[in-house]
Amino acid sequence: MTEKEKTVTTVIKKNLPKVYLQTVFLKIENIDTLKEQFTAEVFVRARWRETKLDNSTPQFIIGIDWDKYWDPRLQLGNYKGELKETVWRDVQIGIDGEAYVLEMRRATGTFYENLELEEFPFDTQHLSVLITSEHPVTSVELIEEHEEASSVYTLNFGDIQEWEMRDFVECRSKITPIEYSENRYKRPGMFFTCCAFRKPGYFIWNILVVMFLISFMSLGTFSVDRTSHETRLSLGFTLILTTVTFKLVAARSLPMISYLTHLDIYILMSTLFLFVVCAWHALIPAFGMWPQTAEILDYIMLIGLSVIFILMQLSFGVAMVVRSYRNRQVIKSKEYDYQQKVKWTLGDRPRTSRRHFGPRSSKQKIGITK
Repeated sequence: MTEKEKTVTTVIKKNLPKVYLQTVFLKIENIDTLKEQFTAEVFVRARWRETKLDNSTPQFIIGIDWDKYWDPRLQLGNYKGELKETVWRDVQIGIDGEAYVLEMRRATGTFYENLELEEFPFDTQHLSVLITSEHPVTSVELIEEHEEASSVYTLNFGDIQEWEMRDFVECRSKITPIEYSENRYKRPGMFFTCCAFRKPGYFIWNILVVMFLISFMSLGTFSVDRTSHETRLSLGFTLILTTVTFKLVAARSLPMISYLTHLDIYILMSTLFLFVVCAWHALIPAFGMWPQTAEILDYIMLIGLSVIFILMQLSFGVAMVVRSYRNRQVIKSKEYDYQQKVKWTLGDRPRTSRRHFGPRSSKQKIGITK
């Protein structure tokens, strides 16, 4: 894009009607990892300038006909099934007589979310609500509200046994292409996102710890006399089949994804360890003609596998702790920035060098319709 085109685009964007959006997550529950969806009740407030209502009286606003005025045609974009929604409008008149239309909506429904499960069950999930306009991007501009910060009610969180909801909301723009329209165009959108940590206790105690014990038990097969390799192999194969069962159980907790989660990696790592143990038990009869050599090699293999097992567990545990710590530090940094933004919108300017938002203008509301 040339400098001239950029200038023209900037001028057009400045002249577009601006709609300021704020979203409050009133309640979140039923975060379904398998179906990649969650249920939420949200409050969305939109605010835009309406010059035709400048210096309006309360009596005029009470009986206003909204069909005669510009409508941003907002809607929620990522819900599934039925959406229960209530919409009403108000007018905000400033001291200088400038009028802003306030459109409020309260919606309850199920929303889909593409979950990032690579770090499962130590993952952090971002739950989003998409607000779009039916107008093309050349007709309206959606902006995050600076008078009131978006928020999430953590006390109303319904999945507290499985998740830990964090107290901040992020906002980012999204351009949505319209393919089914006769005249294809792109329309503006905005994602409002909150964040939740998964509590991994269930998967740790019911899968990871059990897999650890099964892998550790495989070293016990060396206590069987090396000449009874049939017994050793029988025990080893039984343990491998047990790990396969656990893999199937873990798969039922996840959607069909094309990559390995941390839980998958640990189970496959344990299965590979059991395979090496069984492979050795199948190989040891080949040294039957040299019993002393076979006994020494069997002892060396036991020591080597024990060291590998310890290193394997330590490396996995340390990696999970480090990655979880880094993720939490990133989220805490976002929470800090969010709190500074909230303080700014409330008129309390923090003493810090971080980026802030503001200032908050003072306007009064008059008139209720719909």
